[in-house]
Amino acid sequence: MTFSLLFVIFGAIQDDSFRVDYVETVTVMRIPVLIQRDRRLVKGVQPQDVLLRENGVSLDVVDVTEIELPCTVHLLFDLSFSQSEHIRRARRIGSDLFRHLRKGDRVKIATFSGRYYGLTTYTDDLDSLRPVLDQLKPRGTTALYDGVYLALQELAAESGPRLLVVLSDGVDMTSRRREDELRTMVKSHGIPIVLVRFSKTELKGTQLIAQAESFRSIVKESGGTSYFADFSVSRSLNREIREFSTRVQVSYLPPNPEDVGQWRHIQINIADCDQCEIEYRRAYQLNKLTDSRN
Repeated sequence: MTFSLLFVIFGAIQDDSFRVDYVETVTVMRIPVLIQRDRRLVKGVQPQDVLLRENGVSLDVVDVTEIELPCTVHLLFDLSFSQSEHIRRARRIGSDLFRHLRKGDRVKIATFSGRYYGLTTYTDDLDSLRPVLDQLKPRGTTALYDGVYLALQELAAESGPRLLVVLSDGVDMTSRRREDELRTMVKSHGIPIVLVRFSKTELKGTQLIAQAESFRSIVKESGGTSYFADFSVSRSLNREIREFSTRVQVSYLPPNPEDVGQWRHIQINIADCDQCEIEYRRAYQLNKLTDSRN
C-alpha cells in the first residue's frame, strides 16, 4: 500500500502574507506483515527490530503499527445425527457471532454429515446468512475429516486473514481422507482452525475419545483453539478472529519513487526472532503519482 505525503514550504513576504516556495511529495510504502511464533501473533515489534531490504538494498523503517484487516470466516457445522440435540445451540452461536463481526469481515456457511455442503458463498452481508442458519437440520453420519479438508481447500483460495470455525464433537466416522492427509493439508495452508464442541463428557468408548483428542491436536497444530460451547463462546470466537486479523504495518520510504516501471522485491526479517514465521507481500510496483499542483 502506497501513500504520498505532501509537504508545502512557505516563505513570508513583506505584507505578512505567505507564498509557496516549493511543494515536495514523499512516497511512503506501508506493508501489512503477519509475524507469528508457534502459530501465535508476535506483538511489541519496534521499527529497529525490522530488517528490511528492497531489491537487495537495506532501508530504514520509519514506523511500525498494529492494524486489523477484514477476516474471512468459514463456519462449518456438523449435522450428523450425533449432534441432533446441539443444533439449536449451534445456530445460536453462529447468530451471536455475526453480531460481533466487524465491517468487511466475510462469512461462508457450510455443513457436513456424510458429505460436505457449501450452503453460501463468502459474503459480508451477514443478515442474508441468518435464514440459512434457521434451516440447519441433522442428517446422516460424520465425515469430519472430509468436511474440514474441503473447507480448508476453499479458504486457501481466499486472500487475507482466514479462519475455519468447526462446530462439532470432533469425532470422525466415515471420511475417505485419513488423519495424516488432513494434517498435511493443515500444515501446507497455515489456516487456523477453531473447534467449538458441545459436551465435555458425553463421548463414551476409548476409540471415540481418542479420535476427539486427535482432532483437538490437529486444531492445536493449526494455531487454533478448542472451546466448549458455553454462554461466552461467541465472545471467545470474536477474540480469536480479531487476533488472527491483526497485522504489523511496516512503513518505509522506497528509493527512486519516480521509477514506476520496475518491480520492487522486498525481504523482511525480524531481529532476535529466528523461530518466527513471517508472511507479507514479496513484490510490488509503485503507481504513477499525480502532481498535486495541477
